Amino acid sequence: MTKDILIATPDPSVYVKTLTEEEDTVLFLAQEAELLGSKEAATINTPAFVARRALLAAHPEILAMGIWAGDQLVGEFGMWPIAHEPPIAEIGCHVLSAHRRHGYATLAVQSMIPYGLGELGMEEIVAKTMASNEDPQRVLQETGFVQFLAGKGLLHFVYDQHREISPAAMQAMREPSVLDGAIATAASFL
Repeated sequence: MTKDILIATPDPSVYVKTLTEEEDTVLFLAQEAELLGSKEAATINTPAFVARRALLAAHPEILAMGIWAGDQLVGEFGMWPIAHEPPIAEIGCHVLSAHRRHGYATLAVQSMIPYGLGELGMEEIVAKTMASNEDPQRVLQETGFVQFLAGKGLLHFVYDQHREISPAAMQAMREPSVLDGAIATAASFL
C-alpha cells in the first residue's frame, strides 16, 4: 500500500484516505459479495484478490484510497499514472451499492482532483466508464470532466481546465493502462 494520505471533502463527515491492507480486504469482500449476490460466497481465496494485491505491491504509484462517511468505509477511489511526459493520471471510483446516491463519489472525485493536479503534479486527469453506466458519467460531468472520446463501449473523459485535451492524453487513453490488464485478468475468473 502507499503512504498515508488523508483528504478532506466539503462535507466534514466524508473523507478519502489511504486504505490499510485490512481495510482493502474488507472492501474487496464487500464488492465480491455484491458481485456474487452472496456475502457467504465472497472470499479472498480468489485469483481476483491475488491479482489486486500483486498489482498494488508491484505499483506503489497507484493510490488505493477508501471513501469514508464517518467511521464507515463506503467505497474506494483510485488514481494511477498513465503517462509521464506530460504527467497524466487516470482515476476510478466505486461506491458500495448500499451507499450510493449520497454524493460520496462526487465528493471523493471533487476532492482528489486538486490533490492530483497539485501535490502529485499531474497536468491532466482522465477517466473512463462504460457507456451504459450513467451514474459515473454524471459524477464526472458534475465534477468538471468533459467527454472527449467514445469507443468499444467506453466513454473517455478529461478534467476540463479550460483547455483542449493534449495529444499525449488522447494517446494515453487509447493504450491499455497497468490496471486494464489486471481488470481483464480478474474478470476472466468470474
